[in-house]
Amino acid sequence: MTTLVAVALVIGGVPEERRPAVAEQETPPSATQSSSPPIQSSSPEGTQPPLNAREVKVIAALGALGITGQRAQLPFNEASIWADFGSGRHLFVTAYPFSTVDRNYTVIDERQIARILVQHVQRASGTISSRFECSGDEYWVAGAEPPGFPNIDVFVEHLVSVVCSP
Repeated sequence: MTTLVAVALVIGGVPEERRPAVAEQETPPSATQSSSPPIQSSSPEGTQPPLNAREVKVIAALGALGITGQRAQLPFNEASIWADFGSGRHLFVTAYPFSTVDRNYTVIDERQIARILVQHVQRASGTISSRFECSGDEYWVAGAEPPGFPNIDVFVEHLVSVVCSP
């Protein structure tokens, strides 16, 4: 026999009806929950799969530079990591297996950083990113420069030295 329990909660003076699910768990909201992009999970419990190796590598590299990175979306075989700096300022670092990203972009300029070629590229949408390759992966960086870095190019130089070090 299944019993459905309806409970009336008063939130801000307005009654609200709640029907808890059988497997519902109460978890307190985290400090970053409101500013995080939504992450959709395929599991019914809402749990996420563990971080893959690329996600771990990018999050660790950002951490080494004093930046807290978070999963931006559930991965297939890539890492899509973001950092929120407040006031609508975000940084995105994405890592893909080499040669899986389409080549529909224009190279604006390029430079060498520790024997790694770093390019400024522009997509048809107008989005400009920095991209580089190392260790069999392709990295894309876009968004705002992190606090403590004078501009995105200086940040990318530091990221290359951490991500591409042996």
